Amino acid sequence: MMFNFRICGSLILFALMVRGSAAWLGYNDLAADPDSYSRLAVTWAATGTFGFEGESGVSATAFRPPLYPWLLSWFVDDAEVSQVAVAVLHVLLGCATVVLTYAIGCQLQLRSAAIAAIAVTLDPILLRQSQLVMTETLATFLAVMAWWLWLIAYSTKSFSHCDANLREAAHRAATSRSATQWIAVIGFGLVLGISILARPTAAPLALMCAITALFVGCTCWKRRVNDCVLICLGVLVCIVPWMLRNYSELGKPIWATTHGGYTLLLANNPPLYRHFIKNGPSRAWEAEEFQEAWSVRVSLEDEPLNEIGQDQLAYRAALSTIARMPTVFVASCFYRVGWLWALWPHDGSFGVTEVLIAVWYLVSFGLAYVSLKQLWRKRALRDWLVGLLVIVSLTTIHSIFWSNMRMRAPAMPCIMLLAVAVLPTARLRSAEDTNAT
Repeated sequence: MMFNFRICGSLILFALMVRGSAAWLGYNDLAADPDSYSRLAVTWAATGTFGFEGESGVSATAFRPPLYPWLLSWFVDDAEVSQVAVAVLHVLLGCATVVLTYAIGCQLQLRSAAIAAIAVTLDPILLRQSQLVMTETLATFLAVMAWWLWLIAYSTKSFSHCDANLREAAHRAATSRSATQWIAVIGFGLVLGISILARPTAAPLALMCAITALFVGCTCWKRRVNDCVLICLGVLVCIVPWMLRNYSELGKPIWATTHGGYTLLLANNPPLYRHFIKNGPSRAWEAEEFQEAWSVRVSLEDEPLNEIGQDQLAYRAALSTIARMPTVFVASCFYRVGWLWALWPHDGSFGVTEVLIAVWYLVSFGLAYVSLKQLWRKRALRDWLVGLLVIVSLTTIHSIFWSNMRMRAPAMPCIMLLAVAVLPTARLRSAEDTNAT
C-alpha cells in the first residue's frame, strides 16, 4: 500500500484533536512530578548541571536517564517547567507516533494502516501517559522511529522460495545499497542509542536488534556484519558521552542510571514476596512497608551512602531475596508479566472505565494473536521483527524488574498494527505474495 498524504493529513488532524483534548483534560496532572523530571530540568536550566539542588548546592546525579529532562530544560521559565510547553511536546510526539505508525503500516502492505494509526491515537495507555510528566510518550515515539528506519534500511522481500533467476536478481540487488538505506542503518543505531538515554530498558532491544542484523538483510555475510557494527557504533555514539560524564561527575562510568537497583528491589523484596505467597498475582499491594524497611536498611549502613552506594546495596538486597526464595522469584516473574499486560488499570475500583479499557485490550490482544499466528504460518515475520522485539524486550526486562501497565507503552503501536493486520480489509505480505510478483 502506498503512503497517502491525504490520509496522513487527516490522521494528523484527528491526532491533534484527540491528543490535544487529552492534554487539556489532563492539564492539571502536568503540574505533578512523580519521577522528578521537572525538578532535574529546572536545575539543569539554571545551573547547567544534571543534578538535584539541595542545601549544600547542586549534586550531580545519574538517578534518571537524561534525555527527557534535557528536553524539558528548554521549557523552563521562572524556575518552573512550562505546563503548556510540555503539553505541546507530548501532543507533537503523539502525532509523530501516529504518522509513523501509518507509515509502517503502509510499508507492511496493510490496507488497514490508517485504522492502526487511529487505534494508536485512541489507545488508553498512550493517552493517559501523554497527560503525565513521564517518559512513555517519548519512548513510544523513538520505538516506532527505530522500526520505520529498519524497514527503510532492509528489503521487505523474501527470496527463500524464488526460482534461480529471481534469487540471482535478488543477490545483485542485495550487493548494492542506496544512500537512503545507508542513512537509515546509521539512523537506526542512533535512535536505539537515544532510546536508551530516554529509558534504559531499551538496551535489551538494542542488543537484540544488533544481533538480528547479523541474520537478516543481504546474502553477503560481510554486509550483515558491517550493519551490526554500524548499529553498535550508533548506540555507542549516544551512550558513551553519558558514561564519560558519569565517570567524571560520579566516579563510575554508569551507562544506564543509578535507579536500576531500586526498581529490581521494588520487584523482589520480602514484603512483596509475602504478598505473592498469600495472594498470588494480585496487584493490590502497597509499597509502604517495603519503603520503610528500605529506609531503615540504608540508615543502618556504617557510612552514609551516595546514590551509587544505594544502587549497589539495592542490587545486593534484591539478589539476596531472590537467592533465598527462588521458587517465589520464578512465580513472581510470571506475575509481573501479567501486571505488564493486564487488561485494565488497578486503582482499587472496577467501574465502567475499567470495563471499556478491558474490552479494548481484550479485542486488541485477541486480534494481534490471530495475526501473529498467520504471520508465523506464512513466514512473513521479517518486516515485523523490530516491533516484535520491542514486545519481547519489554516483557523480558519487566518480568524481573518492577512492572505495571504503563511500561508496555512503546509496544502498543506494534500491537495495534498486528490487530488490524488480521482484519478482512488488510493484506499481509508473505512469501506467497512475493512469488506472485
